Amino acid sequence: MSDAGEYAGNVSLIITGRSLDPASVTRALGLKPAQSWRVGELKQAGNLQLKTRYQEGGWKCFLTGRAKRAGLDVQLKTWASILRPNTKSLRTLRSQGNYCRLVWFAATDATVSLVIPSELQSDLARLGLDWEISIFANVSKYAG
Repeated sequence: MSDAGEYAGNVSLIITGRSLDPASVTRALGLKPAQSWRVGELKQAGNLQLKTRYQEGGWKCFLTGRAKRAGLDVQLKTWASILRPNTKSLRTLRSQGNYCRLVWFAATDATVSLVIPSELQSDLARLGLDWEISIFANVSKYAG
């Protein structure tokens, strides 16, 4: 749960591309992925192997420790700090046709207020990453 208590969520770094080599992303960024896959590999959902194949290669990294449980602003600041030395590598990955983004996933049963200070927005913009936001609303408690 976030510090604010409005949502449970996390921000991850995801890079995908038709010709993406996950090992090259690991080398370029010096970060270990939580999950990676190549084009054509069978998709997995936990321990279950699905019958469909990935259309793109992918590389996904999560924050760990206290940062993973912190609010959105702290997670974004942490990513900005981690990725700042890798800005050139991220731009190279993008120039190769890969989609590089920070993905925020949140689950909530209430209104979520997001405040991202302008200075943090500038820091994140310099990384050249897109932002992807997914919010899962638990509306079952409102159903009649």
